[in-house]
Amino acid sequence: NYRCAFCAGLIIARFFWSRLAMQNVDALSEDYWFCLPPDQTVRTDKMPMKIQDINIGDRVLTHVGSYRKVMETSKRDYSGELVTITPTFTLPITLTENHPVLVKRFIKNGKKQILQSHTVGDLEISGGHIRKLWIKAGELLLSDQILIPKCTRIGVPRKYIEFGKYNKMTKGPKANKIPDKVIIDDDLMWLVGLYIAEGWISRQSTLTMNQKTEKEILNKAANIINEKLNLTSRYKSGLSVYHLVVDSKSLGVMLDDMIGSGARNKHLPEFWNSLSDSHLASLIRGCWIGDGTTRGIVKYTTISETLARQIHQALLRFDILSTIKYAEYDNAFRLIIPVKYHDRFFSLMNWKKPSLNEYTGYCRHKSKENKWGFWIGIDKIDRMKYNGPVYNLNIETPNSFNIDGVAIHNCKLAKQHGFPVMVNSRVFCNHESQFTEVGPEGLVTSLRSAGDVS
Repeated sequence: NYRCAFCAGLIIARFFWSRLAMQNVDALSEDYWFCLPPDQTVRTDKMPMKIQDINIGDRVLTHVGSYRKVMETSKRDYSGELVTITPTFTLPITLTENHPVLVKRFIKNGKKQILQSHTVGDLEISGGHIRKLWIKAGELLLSDQILIPKCTRIGVPRKYIEFGKYNKMTKGPKANKIPDKVIIDDDLMWLVGLYIAEGWISRQSTLTMNQKTEKEILNKAANIINEKLNLTSRYKSGLSVYHLVVDSKSLGVMLDDMIGSGARNKHLPEFWNSLSDSHLASLIRGCWIGDGTTRGIVKYTTISETLARQIHQALLRFDILSTIKYAEYDNAFRLIIPVKYHDRFFSLMNWKKPSLNEYTGYCRHKSKENKWGFWIGIDKIDRMKYNGPVYNLNIETPNSFNIDGVAIHNCKLAKQHGFPVMVNSRVFCNHESQFTEVGPEGLVTSLRSAGDVS
């Protein structure tokens, strides 16, 4: 049949043409593919995740504070140098040399400087001007500033927690089942936060929370457990420590599933970012009562890497910037609230702000706030040899995502007429009405918007 033979020939020709095109794309990968090693942590709407674990459809935080879907994921082998950037406020991030990072750079008048990057915006000042640019990681300067975006709530505020499935999973005299549906309010989220900081589940499915000095806190927790969960609790006392004990398999299974088991594995509930501002503030307040302090210095300490990143991200929703650093000597993560954001923090917590003479320390780092986020400095830039897999993501407009709080660009791989098309790294960002894309054979196509690429 002539038509079948023609179609078969067309399919074969397209196959070999696409293979040739991809070879040309590989040749361009030095300039247009930018990636990250598998251990880098991406901020999502639920939990921080290693980039190698991100899937299509996950929502990630962008440089403008919104959450956008992952359209594609990519993996390739890489042999060369990686750049490790240590920001002043956050944990170090590692990228390939040509991966673009959103940067604010001061350029003196009369000084020639070639920047192969897309300009997000200019600000004229005396003696020069400031440019906000996407700059390759390998070209960053210690004088540059990088962006930590603020973030927004996703969806409609969550109203209930469903407990029905946990009741079905438990049987026996200690089941002590809880209501199938519990309304979320400030008290319930405060209790969840307190459990994250101070609670654990024993082998007998007994929930225990302790406080070293303030029994009143456990009294409040006992009242909430009784009123919201229809459970009774009892006290156990130790050496200067008060324990609140609740016998309920249903509650134990639920907390293990929702919060995690063990201090190193605890995290905020996956729905934390769909809580209302008031409920999220109560959740943070409960955590801070257990593992935080406001005496001398406002800080939070946890051995859970995931929890530290989540609280850092949650505070950004309230326009509060905190440092997040790892302390090797006690194997813990610390968040510190700089003095300039104390008013916001204590207002959020509904606590009285201490007088300045009560502070024994402060955050020495400087930051500059705008409506999108906080511009912070760079402490150190290191390079290292690497040979192994690297990953990248293709995100919906605005084509960016977030590694440990820092805004970076994605690698956008599209298809034009069925053939691979790579975004030109000099003008790859859809911040303006047009952007340019380069095909594997060098053809330049001007597109009006990201919607024109299929």
